[in-house]
Amino acid sequence: MKSVFKKSLKLFFISLSLIFVIGGFFSVITIIKYKNEVEFDKEKLTSCTTKLNIYDNENKLINYTSINGNKVISLKELPDYVKNSFITIEDKNFYKHNGINLKRMVKAFVTNIVSKGYNQGASTISQQLIKNTHLSSEKTLERKIKEVMLTFQLEKECSKDEILETYLNVIYFGNSAYGIEDASLTYFNKSSKNLTISEAAGLAGIIKSPQTYSPIYNYNNFINRRNLVLENLYKDKYITKSQFEEAKNEKINVFEGNLLKNRKVFENAVISEACKLLNCSEKDIATMGLKIYSTQNSNIQKSIIETVSNKNYYVENRNGITPNSCMVCLNSKTGAVEGFYGNGNFNFYTFKRQPGSAIKPILVYAPALENNLISPLTKIDNSRIDIDGYSPQNVGSNNKDFVSVTESLCDSLNIPAIKVLDYVGINKATNFAKNNGINLTKDDENLNIALGGLTKGVNIVDLASSYTALANNGYYSKPYFIEKITTKLDRVIFSNKKVSTPSMREDTAYLLTNMLMQATKVGTSKRLKDFSFDIAGKTGTVGVSNTNYNTDAWSVAYTTKNILCSWIGNGDGKSESTLEGNNNGGTYATNMVKEVISNIYYDNKPTNFIIPNTVKEVEIDAIKYEKNNEIVLANSKLKECYKQKGLFSIYNLPQNSDNETQTNLSCEIIDNKATITFSAYPTNDYVLYRIVNGKKEKLTSCSNCYKEISFIDSNLPLNTDFYYELEYYIDNSTNFESTDNFYIEKQQKKWFL
Repeated sequence: MKSVFKKSLKLFFISLSLIFVIGGFFSVITIIKYKNEVEFDKEKLTSCTTKLNIYDNENKLINYTSINGNKVISLKELPDYVKNSFITIEDKNFYKHNGINLKRMVKAFVTNIVSKGYNQGASTISQQLIKNTHLSSEKTLERKIKEVMLTFQLEKECSKDEILETYLNVIYFGNSAYGIEDASLTYFNKSSKNLTISEAAGLAGIIKSPQTYSPIYNYNNFINRRNLVLENLYKDKYITKSQFEEAKNEKINVFEGNLLKNRKVFENAVISEACKLLNCSEKDIATMGLKIYSTQNSNIQKSIIETVSNKNYYVENRNGITPNSCMVCLNSKTGAVEGFYGNGNFNFYTFKRQPGSAIKPILVYAPALENNLISPLTKIDNSRIDIDGYSPQNVGSNNKDFVSVTESLCDSLNIPAIKVLDYVGINKATNFAKNNGINLTKDDENLNIALGGLTKGVNIVDLASSYTALANNGYYSKPYFIEKITTKLDRVIFSNKKVSTPSMREDTAYLLTNMLMQATKVGTSKRLKDFSFDIAGKTGTVGVSNTNYNTDAWSVAYTTKNILCSWIGNGDGKSESTLEGNNNGGTYATNMVKEVISNIYYDNKPTNFIIPNTVKEVEIDAIKYEKNNEIVLANSKLKECYKQKGLFSIYNLPQNSDNETQTNLSCEIIDNKATITFSAYPTNDYVLYRIVNGKKEKLTSCSNCYKEISFIDSNLPLNTDFYYELEYYIDNSTNFESTDNFYIEKQQKKWFL
């Protein structure tokens, strides 16, 4: 066994040696090849203005500079523990190596060979500086060799202190802050020369991933990362044990004054998306001098910022706490995010909340329409249910025994939604939602998801994008922030290929849209009723059990051009921060949507939705619908007052009635009185007879009526057989129905006992 192990180990090292020999051979050839192509430029190191450039959808530069102006500070002005914080976490041997940490490079090289990629980095501070000032973001062997060559030149031309000083002044700290002085002013409102050990360690920890370790978005992550830096400082003997303990126990207070003025919600989302597209860190993306052409519509973005910043939409709760909010606007056809802004210290790009009833159109009613299980007029039993102890209640005053699907959506009723989801099936519903951008987990396989009770919640951008298929004839468009990315020399390194995929039939999309247009007229979104163009909407409210408080309020509205989604809620999740009961999806959240829509369509109204060929308007029998909850085609002879129009998919059209001749004739005799009842249909004429010994006697008749007829016969014959006969006419043919025979014996008077 030991022999086999030794042979395997020997083979491994031989293979590894061959890899290094071959790699070294090709590296030498590559160095010779690119020797004249790489040129170190010291001016690039000091050019701290080479920042990330983000443009809107008209190629106009979006101001992404820090509110503090990206100030530069000398290394001599910084306490030793500031620069040592970065050295201990980023490059322990910075003052010992010649720019390259060979041990780390070998380790990373082996890891990348095993993983067949370039995921493991081994860059020193010197290499990072070269990469961010001289090279592109491409993770190739060619770029890595150029990086090494330039790093050696950097180490020859500059001292270690010069390299470190430049690095600290160009590195990205998130929230558009470049350089340690800028970051210190942004997060702590103080110069970096006045940082405490704890604050310095915190800033050093941020740069690995400015959003993951952001003191704004992820304070706990920030503190954990700071503690790691402090531990390294102590282990590397840069600070004493007492300094370590004191710094670890120090509470770091983030200064929110500058952050409120400089909240870069859209821009931070752009950077996050760029990281995914280029498989780079935020640190790399932000300091590369890239040009990112975003989807932002400056007019829409301005309107959203003004609306979200409007204090009139923020009502303090009983504890005097003001809620948070966020808004997004998407292009209905492409999914391009044209406006995005939020009020709160959260990363709204990844922020998730419970959607409440705003999820019902996609998770409940669309899959039911798609599977031909319902139509907008389908009646649903609205009575209370109990499924394995789960007994939801409706919110509001609609307590009808049966409600139509349209009523259920407009009034956002819970009981019908649960029953429809149960009828569709959870697997079908969740798969349908997935095809429209809503991903659920195994823990979500329960009926509570019909009301938006999701394990992890949804992101506001994803929720808005799930409505794209409704607005765009059944084609879903994935949301995106970036059209293209180029280098500072305008070489395109990413170009968005817009793809819309069919996720539902066009009739499903239109029927649901038509119902949601009703919701903006008479339903929970009725604050949008005054617009002169087609607009569909759905609200959502997440309440706190056994209270009148809410945690989340949503409003989604869409036209043929845009989808708007607003959220108001207690972002911190604390019970004392919950919203009051009157702060729900149909109030302030919808008013915010209304303001933005009013602004962006002031002089450029959207076109109306077009009825597809797969949707037909059909006349149904109104009385059968109201009386028996049946949807059947109206008889051509019916008067107009007995007809009701409705929209239906051609794949789920109502059928002809099979009970137009059912009279349900019956007779009951009590106390020598006969009560004869029958159902009359308005296209038929009816005559009721009493038949005694073969002789007919007309009792009553009716025409053009649709109701249950009840006739009382008080003049019953005695001591003889009789029965009742109903004569009625259908399509010029005569039909007869009769009751059973009856015999009533005359009672003899009793003259004596």
